[in-house]
Amino acid sequence: MEKNNIIDFEKVLGLEITTANGQVFSRKRIVMVNGDVTFEFACYLGTFRPIYDPSGLYFNMMYHGKIVKYVPDSDEVFADLMSNDADVLKKAINYVYQRAKHIPYVDNNK
Repeated sequence: MEKNNIIDFEKVLGLEITTANGQVFSRKRIVMVNGDVTFEFACYLGTFRPIYDPSGLYFNMMYHGKIVKYVPDSDEVFADLMSNDADVLKKAINYVYQRAKHIPYVDNNK
């Protein structure tokens, strides 16, 4: 998988990045019971998954035990999340995390 000190991530669907500070960023491929495939992204204190519905793409992020919905500004965010370039992936995960954690939690049961 490594040639001339360059890692070929073309077929990597799960990826974990650990920074020099010990922070871990990850992308995991998950096969659901019904056979559908989704991805889960994680960093710091949050995990999130992309959700597709008729209104478009958004992310459900679990943050401090609560789920928040983050709608990205552009589709480029998802493309970066699927990148196999470690720096691009890390920045994209951090981008979503930093924006979603500031969205107030709304209890839909009230």
